[in-house]
Amino acid sequence: MMVAEPQEAIRNSQNSYRQYVLNYDLLINHQRQTIYNYRQRILASPNIFATVLPQKTVANNSESKPYLKSQLVREIDFAWANYLESLEKTKNLVNVRS
Repeated sequence: MMVAEPQEAIRNSQNSYRQYVLNYDLLINHQRQTIYNYRQRILASPNIFATVLPQKTVANNSESKPYLKSQLVREIDFAWANYLESLEKTKNLVNVRS
């Protein structure tokens, strides 16, 4: 019966790792949905200023709105990509360390 104990320990370790990966995926998916919903609100908003700065009263300048939307979405995408890249680096460092 000595063989069963190491196998059980390995199985428990693998189950624990699968649960960690599942939780990580759920967290990233939640964050992704939050970012995509925010992007969509910006793109669909008739008044981008009210969407981005809800507590401020800003005049709606329709001439600059398409440019501002594209710039804001580009910045959100850039920040999201950098965030995912840093998460991947951190995950790799943790894997190397363990």
